[in-house]
Amino acid sequence: MDKQLIEVGAQGNTGSDSTNVCAEAPTGPKAPPLTDESLARYPLPASPQSARGADPADQAWWNAAKNSPMAGVANAVRGALKKSAREQRTTSWGALHERTGHKLLPTLSHLQRTQVLALVDQSTAAGEPLLSVLVADGQGDSLQLLRDVAQRLGRAVPAEDPALLAHLASEIADLHRRWQHG
Repeated sequence: MDKQLIEVGAQGNTGSDSTNVCAEAPTGPKAPPLTDESLARYPLPASPQSARGADPADQAWWNAAKNSPMAGVANAVRGALKKSAREQRTTSWGALHERTGHKLLPTLSHLQRTQVLALVDQSTAAGEPLLSVLVADGQGDSLQLLRDVAQRLGRAVPAEDPALLAHLASEIADLHRRWQHG
């Protein structure tokens, strides 16, 4: 099956910039466009940090993502999540928007939020909790977002919601302990 680059655009922070996030997706008569709904069927590449000898296409995707305007969004979100960790609390996308003032945050699709959080946590060491767990509200959408971020980063998380909620509670407590005096 052929592949094509798919661009996911959104209005930028200045109101005039366009943010394009590119990912390879299968093309052809049976291949749907890369959307939030098709994310599970045609997932974005896993982080090159998750395995040695990553596929060159995966490596290229992550290099493009790191150099995209979305990386600026991820940097702002990372800072806000670190502050939330130091304050011993969780947060929401709305609160992240208020804290960072980044106009792009409320407009992000599920796919774009996944990319932002994957960029936030791409350098988090294995065995350490992801900052992304602080964006959990226990609802279906946030749980799926965290599953997708974990998948991108090569992290295993429970498939069932109750087990995932228990896992998140543990990860949040661990993250808060690590940042308590940070």
